[in-house]
Amino acid sequence: MIYTIIFSLLLTLVIELTIYALMDKFSYKSFVAMFITNVILNVAMNLILIFINTRQEYLMWLMIMEIIVFIIESLAFYFASKKRLWFSLLAAFTANISSLAIGYLLNYIYFPNTKEAFYVCASLFFVYILLLTIYVFLKFLSPGLFAKHHKRNDN
Repeated sequence: MIYTIIFSLLLTLVIELTIYALMDKFSYKSFVAMFITNVILNVAMNLILIFINTRQEYLMWLMIMEIIVFIIESLAFYFASKKRLWFSLLAAFTANISSLAIGYLLNYIYFPNTKEAFYVCASLFFVYILLLTIYVFLKFLSPGLFAKHHKRNDN
């Protein structure tokens, strides 16, 4: 049980912190904020999921908690990076969908008879590729969309 939580946490930290660092140009403040946020949320979520009995209940609670984690991480990244809210939502969604997809992929590799894990993983991967394509497209077409907020000086 403890090894599952540690492995999940380490995998999540590697994947999500890499994405957040890339999206905020390796800002120390954002990195520390997202590290702390990820540790707290990942451990809490996995401790709750360990006690779920059936597969249907597990998937339901996983999705509910992933939505809650997404909202909290979006706000944490928004306040730490001072990026626009929609960019913070995109960053959090990209980070979370990536770690969830890779987690499901590993689950499929270690438990190959689980077709459900494969389909979920494939779906999440395609959503991730779509979002990454949209991000890159917008980044090159509208660089101002990704700028930090600046205080106006009306003097």
